[in-house]
Amino acid sequence: EFLVRATIFFWATTWWLMAVARSYRSLLEALQQEEAHAFQLEYQAEEAHEESKILREQVLSEAFLHGAIEENVAALEMYLEFAKAEAAAAWANYEEPLQREALSLAVSRRESRELEEQAASGFEM
Repeated sequence: EFLVRATIFFWATTWWLMAVARSYRSLLEALQQEEAHAFQLEYQAEEAHEESKILREQVLSEAFLHGAIEENVAALEMYLEFAKAEAAAAWANYEEPLQREALSLAVSRRESRELEEQAASGFEM
């Protein structure tokens, strides 16, 4: 009877040890999977951080470029206004003498016509 109990105890212990070993192997596999998943998540987080950094730099670059363009537009508008004022002043400097010359030519033509008319009427008499 001792031998039967010892055999049963041996097989029960063996079965229990095998079950424990399977449990530990399952637990070890689960831990390894969790560790692999954690590494994968960490890698993905690093990639996302790098992409975020690149996008942030692109956004800042675009914002800087947009600001520079707006500044250039404002500078060009100021230059255009200055150029318009300068052109208006230059035109005024040339227009006034031209108008005086045109007026003088018109007066000369009228006087010339009047003289021609007087000369023509003097010859007819």
